[in-house]
Amino acid sequence: MNPSPGIAELVRQIYPDPRAKRCLDELPRLLEQFRDRLQPPDDRGEVNAAAGLDQADAIIIARADQFSGSDAAPLAYLHRFLREDLDGYATGVHIPGLTPPLSDDQRSLIDYRQVSAELGSWQDIAAIAADFQLMVDLLELNYQEPALLIEMLAVVLLSALHGARLIRFDSTAYYWTEPAAGRAHHPHARQIVALVRAVIEEVAPWVVIASETDEAHLVCNHALAPLTLDACIRRDSVRLQQWAANLRHPTNKRAFCNLLGSSDGIGVLPPEILSDAERANLVQTVESRGGRVSRHGIAEGDAPWELNTTWYSAVADPNLPDDQRTRIFMVSQSIMLCMAGVPAVHINSLIGTVNCSEDDRTIKRRALDYRQLVQELNDSHSQRHRVFEGYRQLLRARAQSAAFHPAARQDILETPQQVFAVLRTNQQQQSSVLCLHNLSGEAVDVSVTRRYLSSTDERSFRDLISGDYFFPHWNAAGNAEITLDAYEVMWLRLAT
Repeated sequence: MNPSPGIAELVRQIYPDPRAKRCLDELPRLLEQFRDRLQPPDDRGEVNAAAGLDQADAIIIARADQFSGSDAAPLAYLHRFLREDLDGYATGVHIPGLTPPLSDDQRSLIDYRQVSAELGSWQDIAAIAADFQLMVDLLELNYQEPALLIEMLAVVLLSALHGARLIRFDSTAYYWTEPAAGRAHHPHARQIVALVRAVIEEVAPWVVIASETDEAHLVCNHALAPLTLDACIRRDSVRLQQWAANLRHPTNKRAFCNLLGSSDGIGVLPPEILSDAERANLVQTVESRGGRVSRHGIAEGDAPWELNTTWYSAVADPNLPDDQRTRIFMVSQSIMLCMAGVPAVHINSLIGTVNCSEDDRTIKRRALDYRQLVQELNDSHSQRHRVFEGYRQLLRARAQSAAFHPAARQDILETPQQVFAVLRTNQQQQSSVLCLHNLSGEAVDVSVTRRYLSSTDERSFRDLISGDYFFPHWNAAGNAEITLDAYEVMWLRLAT
């Protein structure tokens, strides 16, 4: 089959002849090889990929070697954990580190078509994909040679054949590198993502493409992590409010993927979003709490590039009591979960993992003994249990309200600096939820103006997290006066 005119045009925009011709000669053979073998999942069908996502969708990020034990491969343990503890709470799983690496840091890979033997097999991947929407990673490569692009397209389609429903393109700024281009996205890098999306929509339209560029179905919201961490550390949400208020509204064709860090760490924002002093405070705080900082050399010196830390260790002062640290941690996770988009939750956050004493990029990659983890999760007095149950409570509440649909409207309310407030509204489903977060250790009063509330609102609201009814004070202007306790989170269902 010949590629569509849109695909052919993208190829010609990326490559000059004769490279464009070589690519276009190979594409029909590749598409023909996979077209009849790719079948849509029974539950999704041939629909627009992004339109098939809803508020019940949440992606768990877990490395292929996340769990270890004596009687099964790591991927089998991962599948067991997902099936036994997260069925009904999450719908997808992102598994970096599947393929054999050239080195221990998992960044240089031998063959994308293989699964590392010590981790399991393609059969393990297929078993996971039968129960959860599987996301796989394609790491940074320079696609100036068309043969490499064809090979990577084959890997994408092979992943879909093995059940992958989401494909994440990592570090796309490196997909086309030229000395004069620096670290910014070259236009061809974006066109490569657009080309892969066009190919997927032609032969496997149920597969979702995720990257940090607008050409994907899911656009990774990397700025959310450092801004949320900064807000929680300084107990000041002003920077987070300013950034979130200027985000574009989501659509059914493109949504955000919200995440608080990756398997490696938390990216550091450029100075136009956080000031030099704020960035320095972020770096200093993470280091003081046992984290590391990856830096890259630039003309002015070694600038921070990535904070290598677990989120739990970074967000809360280790000198505080465990219950208070957990409350601060849950405030930060609630911010991510309530924002417009699909949440991607790192498993280390889900189970409250703290830093291990390894080198910079592996500080949060310690393999966990599966049996020991299960014992800790079942111990009602353990910190892991408190985090895990609190997280599942948030995921359950999110899935039950259409206001958290990825395409539902998002409004950021002006509040005292210690508070971050998000109003999510789904007009089609007549669902509206006000999400309030107190970042401080003291009670804070918040006034919610009448323009954010429906004229049909009753005198009380139901908190979706606890299930309790909340009775605010209503002042003469018709505004709701709400007092948030220290590190309190409320998701208040409003009338529409």
